[in-house]
Amino acid sequence: LVQMARSVVRLSGPRARKRLDRLIRVATEAARQSLRADVPEVLGPLSVAEAVALAAEHGAAWCLHPEGSVGWQAAAAAAPLAVWVGPEGGFAPAELDAATAGGWLAVGLQTPVLRTETAAPVAVALGLARLGWA
Repeated sequence: LVQMARSVVRLSGPRARKRLDRLIRVATEAARQSLRADVPEVLGPLSVAEAVALAAEHGAAWCLHPEGSVGWQAAAAAAPLAVWVGPEGGFAPAELDAATAGGWLAVGLQTPVLRTETAAPVAVALGLARLGWA
């Protein structure tokens, strides 16, 4: 969870913890249902600067954007793979610039624009496929 300029929902305090706990439960249940031994990590809420810094800690980092510079099929992928899904209102230009300057690759899904709730699981599935794990 990253607090961005165009985020519709503003999370802080107990509300943020409740949302994060829910997303962790969803990730855990989805991993269990698909018989995965590992669970995708869900972090936040983070500032844009904190999220950008995560690229250095991962083998690859994707910033999903409808006009991404590379399609997911050609995107560099290495484990662990970090994926950043934009807010409901899309990335502000400065946020996208900060992400790419910080090592995030702007990746296009080559599909219609997806809702944030849908883009995240699609990104995980495509990332796993790109890593050859699916």
